[in-house]
Amino acid sequence: MQISVGNIDVNNPCTGSSAQYPQYEDVMFKIENNNPSTPVNVNTLTIVGWFSSDDTLGAWGGNNYRSMIYSAAGSLQAPTAGVTGTAAVSTSGSYHMVTFGFSTSGTIPSGGGYILAGTTAANPFWQLVNSTVGATVFDTGCDNYSGLESGASGSDGAGGTYYTAGTYYSNPHWMLYENGLPVCQYSSAGVPDLNSGVPATGATCSCPGVTPSATPSNTPVVTPSPTAVVGATLPYTEYEAEAGTYTGTLIGNSSSPATYEQTWSGATLSNSETVELAAEASGREAVQLNTTGQTIKWTTSAACNAIVVRYNVPAGSGSTTLSCIVSGPSVTTFTQKLSLTSAYQWFYGAWPTSSPITGYDTNSGDGAAFHLYDEMHALLGSGAPPATIPAGSTITLEKEAGDTNCVIDFIDLELVGAPISMPAGYTSITAAGYNADPTGVNDSAQDIQNCINAQTKVWIPAGTFYCSNTRNANFTVPAGTTIAGAGMWYSTLTSGTNNGSGYYLGFNVGTSNDVFNNFCIQGGCTNRYDANSNSGFYYEGGTGCSLTNIWVEHEKAGYWVGQNALGNNAAANGTTITGCRFRDLFADGVNMNDGAVNCTVTQCSLRYTGDDSIAFWSTNENSYAEQNGDSATYNTIQLPWRADGIAVYGGGAYNIADNYVADTLDAAGILVENGFTPIYPFQNTTTITGNTLNRCGGIWDGGISGGMEFWGNSGTLGTFNLTGNTVENSQYMGFLFYGTDGALGTFTTEQILNSGTYGLQVYSGTTGSVTFTNSTVSNSTLGPLLNSATGFTLTQGTGDTGF
Repeated sequence: MQISVGNIDVNNPCTGSSAQYPQYEDVMFKIENNNPSTPVNVNTLTIVGWFSSDDTLGAWGGNNYRSMIYSAAGSLQAPTAGVTGTAAVSTSGSYHMVTFGFSTSGTIPSGGGYILAGTTAANPFWQLVNSTVGATVFDTGCDNYSGLESGASGSDGAGGTYYTAGTYYSNPHWMLYENGLPVCQYSSAGVPDLNSGVPATGATCSCPGVTPSATPSNTPVVTPSPTAVVGATLPYTEYEAEAGTYTGTLIGNSSSPATYEQTWSGATLSNSETVELAAEASGREAVQLNTTGQTIKWTTSAACNAIVVRYNVPAGSGSTTLSCIVSGPSVTTFTQKLSLTSAYQWFYGAWPTSSPITGYDTNSGDGAAFHLYDEMHALLGSGAPPATIPAGSTITLEKEAGDTNCVIDFIDLELVGAPISMPAGYTSITAAGYNADPTGVNDSAQDIQNCINAQTKVWIPAGTFYCSNTRNANFTVPAGTTIAGAGMWYSTLTSGTNNGSGYYLGFNVGTSNDVFNNFCIQGGCTNRYDANSNSGFYYEGGTGCSLTNIWVEHEKAGYWVGQNALGNNAAANGTTITGCRFRDLFADGVNMNDGAVNCTVTQCSLRYTGDDSIAFWSTNENSYAEQNGDSATYNTIQLPWRADGIAVYGGGAYNIADNYVADTLDAAGILVENGFTPIYPFQNTTTITGNTLNRCGGIWDGGISGGMEFWGNSGTLGTFNLTGNTVENSQYMGFLFYGTDGALGTFTTEQILNSGTYGLQVYSGTTGSVTFTNSTVSNSTLGPLLNSATGFTLTQGTGDTGF
């Protein structure tokens, strides 16, 4: 496969200059299939560009970007077929980032056929000269492209060749990603502008698989690593406690999962605090610091200046501290007290209805304890940003005198850039007439709402803005509003801990083109109240909504994309959620429902959610159209303490690709279920490819969940294309089939490794069929396969091993 990309030219001299060249910006790319025999199905392609003019960028996407599919000979096959495009815009300093995501359910013809995008429906203002390898691409009206870079080629891992096209006046402002991995980026001897990411004029192209320079995490650019296989490419390094040098006590035993597994009611479990703490820990292991002077030490593998600590403190501890010591050959040693709290830990009794978790009870009569961990984050040192701590330094967590006992699961260390400056055209919430308080002392909730009511571009500067629950409502955001901040480490909206059912801190998204980027919501939820819309983001959002680099913590849900009580029928269309962090929640990380179409969650971190981390729920409660076209790609999902990593309930087709899911407490890594009625039936073929599920599955209310699960509990499931998934170290079975599954399709090159019970299991009474080809089952504790159903056919195809 060959990929060719043109620049994004916001000041195109052709724009609107004549009837021949109408007002469309020249975004163009070619995906060419050079395989003489096999069609190519391209799932995702993303282009990221930076520009010094917004030039109505927020209106880009949709029908402005059409496609044409050509045959190998170059003859037009189908105008406007195959590819649909969406665009998201965010801002850093005086620059604007445009991210285009393209997807197709069609295929590119074999033998040199290609797809073109970025054209008008009937009058493309650029063209390809021919479809041969190395063909020049140029703008016929202005001739402002340099064509393909000679010698800039290499393997894409599929036997094809990369070529790049389209520098604008020798100053490229774009880079290309295919399926989350960099195909080509421009570089030069000079340092790119840290605010905009734009390389210096005259930059040269290096291709493919360029390792990007370290980019501060505030810059709204998701920069995938060429070595990434699955999951998000995250701007931090995670250090497990048990992998450090420690004098504390190790809890958990990764080789014996039955000794630490936490479960729902109906299972027997030892009433042991260390068992429960290990059950909810990453890798099922953690380290206790219960004696003054006990430490955990890590040597940093990369530069950093910020820390996240995942921890537990004893129930009822309240606000307390832990000491962090930074030292090393190039560092002046300093100690920083980290603030910890028990406010978001140690919940008891039934959750959320009548199914209590079997857990350790520290308060007699309160029921079983669960949700035992929390996270804190802080910049290390002083300044904004603080000084860089180089690789090779030592980070030590120590229980000093006055610090509380604690359990440490892991830390994240990150290099955070300087705060982003407010761009031209924005109005700060601290400006005269609004006067929000960045010190976190005075209630700023109404000030922020007043600014949102009056402005279309709202700026949240660096600071902590306290928002009480006295308004008893989320912020209401009109259509076409952009709300941006100085970075997720700097611009914070917070409510403090709030136990009331009337708690609110979040945004009710408008009916179209609302944009949110680069800030943090630190909520105060300590329980789940489904009657309230108290999530970080709520409602469908209509067409063109985007979230980029948003951090949501201690909320009911991250973004609940649906259930619009306003009744405006603005179902989500083309919503993009990129580079976000959804953590320590009581419900879903992201739930797409009520007719959401062509929506994408990509390059996000979702951790410790209280329900499905990502869910596609095609409910028909509100009479929306059937849900389809949504995708979850390149996300890292860890430690959902209730429910699944990724779940699909009706509708489709969907694309679930290249995600990493680890350490589900009681449910599947990926679940396909015909449940939560009323829902629309499954339709078309959902693609589940390239995902890795590690230590997934568990016991849900007495029933066992597999690492990957297909459950037709209230209707027949659809057809699925499973290719190249790895399901390893499952708590019980690797794959589970249950209920009225129907003809599921052919599952290819699946790796099912080290299952706790069976590699594949079919429950009694299940009906349907599935075929495996070129798949492997290895090292299952009880055996490779148990099929207890007479009405379900599991067929081994060519190349299967270990069944």
